[in-house]
Order: sequence, then structure tokens, then C-alpha cells
Amino acid sequence: MTKLKSTFEENVLNQGELLESIQTKITAKSRKNKIRKFSTIAVSLLAVFALGITMMQMGAFTKEAKIVSIVAVDINPSIELSVDANSVVVKVKPMNQDARSLDYKSLVGLSAEEATLKIIEMATEAGFIDPEDLEEDYVLVTTVNVDDEDEEETEELNERLKDIIENGGELPDVNVVVMKAEKIAWFEANDKKVPLGMYVINGMVQHDGVWYTAGEFFSNPENKKNYEKKNELLVRKADKTIGLLDRFLDRLEGDDIDVAALRTRLETEGEDLDALRLDIKALWEATYGEEEGINGNGKPKGKPENPGNPND
Repeated sequence: MTKLKSTFEENVLNQGELLESIQTKITAKSRKNKIRKFSTIAVSLLAVFALGITMMQMGAFTKEAKIVSIVAVDINPSIELSVDANSVVVKVKPMNQDARSLDYKSLVGLSAEEATLKIIEMATEAGFIDPEDLEEDYVLVTTVNVDDEDEEETEELNERLKDIIENGGELPDVNVVVMKAEKIAWFEANDKKVPLGMYVINGMVQHDGVWYTAGEFFSNPENKKNYEKKNELLVRKADKTIGLLDRFLDRLEGDDIDVAALRTRLETEGEDLDALRLDIKALWEATYGEEEGINGNGKPKGKPENPGNPND
């Protein structure tokens, strides 16, 4: 019995040590898991914190930029730029299908002046403006102040747009009209789904429900005269116009057409280039048909270089 008792007590003692060992291991493992979980949480928090810092630096957690001005650029593609107090484009809205065909999203982040010039450039590359024809192309640039507290910024932007169009950038031979509009006109144009610039100029005439394009509006000398009385900016790159008309006269002369009187007018300082353009256009169409431009070889568009050779 004594031996049995001794064996029993020894086993109980061993089991106690075993349980204590197991408990110790469980406690250690639990501590290790807690440490591992804490480490994982700490790493995650650090990662979130670092991401937050990065996104704040990128402006992701800053409030949306306040729109101070609207700059509407109407050619045929019509694009509306939302501009902040620093004259940076923060939002771009294509106003028609032609505008959606352009890379308008690339305008975000540019200054309003740069974006305006780029729209004209993109429209020219896409063929909406043809600097090699005798039709007059018009670009309407309309500014609207949408924040009464920052009206001065819009006024300054309007002046900078005039300056960049007059003195900066490479513009094709286009007429650029820079004008201001009231906020109510912007609301009304959006309500009628009409580009702002078109809405403004059409408000100057009775259109019987038919919306004039800029070209149609200004092709009427009376409309043009009345508009210029408003002292808004109407820019013509005169040197480029003279160069264009000179190329058309050269081509006509090459086909033995008498253009002496037209050339004299072109060389006369102060000549009305609009009227001269129309007269050259009429002679061109009488000679070659209604093909408007000159191709890369200096020939009328659509006219073969060697009409008698069907292979050319």
C-alpha cells in the first residue's frame, strides 16, 4: 500500500507539474499572440497614418476648391472651365458632342489662360478651325463671376485672357471675342442647355428660335458693328490674315487670274480685311468652285495637280 500510495502521489505531482507546464506554455503563447496582434494593429495604424499624410499632401482630405469664375470657350466644341481663386482649372464640363471628342480632361490643373489657348489648339488640330480657308472662324471666350466675394479675381482674369490672346501664344487666324456675362445668364444658358457664349450673343438679336453660331452672327455686318460698340475685345491676328490672303492671291495669279486690284488693296494700310477676304473668296469660288482652302502643295483643295492624268 505504501508503494502504491507513493506511486499515486508521484503521478499526481507529475500531473500537476505537467498542468503547470501546459498552463505556462498557454500563457506564453497567449502573450505572444497578443504581442503579434498588437504589432499588427500598430503597423496597420502606422500605414493608415502614413497614407493619410500622403493623401493630405495630395489634397485628398482638403475641402473641395472653391469655384470663383467660369470661363466658357465656344468654337463649335463648347467647353466650360470652372476656375478657383488662383485661376487654376479645377473642373471641366464639355457642353456638346464635339467637345467630348477633345481631350478636355487634360485641361484640369492648367491656368485658365493656358487652358483657353489649348482648347483653341485642340479645336484646330481636330479640324473645327481651319486656318487655311477663307471662312472666318470665331472663338467666344466668356467669363462669369460666380462668387460675389471674389469679383475682383474674375475681373483680373478677364484682363489676363485679353492680354494672352493679344500678345501671347500661337493662335491661328481666328477672331477671338472676350466678353463678360452675368451669373443669371450662366444659369439660364445651363437651363436651356445652350453654350454660354452662344446664349449671350443670341440675346442681342431676334432669332425666332434658331440659334446662330458665332460665325453666322458676326457675318452680319450690322451685328458685328453693334457688338464692337460695346468695347468688348474682338481680336484679329492681322498679320496672319494678310499672309493667308496673300497665298490665295498667289495661287490665283499662278492660274493667270487678274488679281492686281485685290493685291493693291491687300498692300494698302488700313484696308478692311473682312471686306477684302469676302471679295477674294468670291473670285476663288468663281474660279475653282466652292472649295475653300489650299492644300499642302499650294493647290486648291479638291483640285488635282494634273487634271489630265487620272493616275495623279
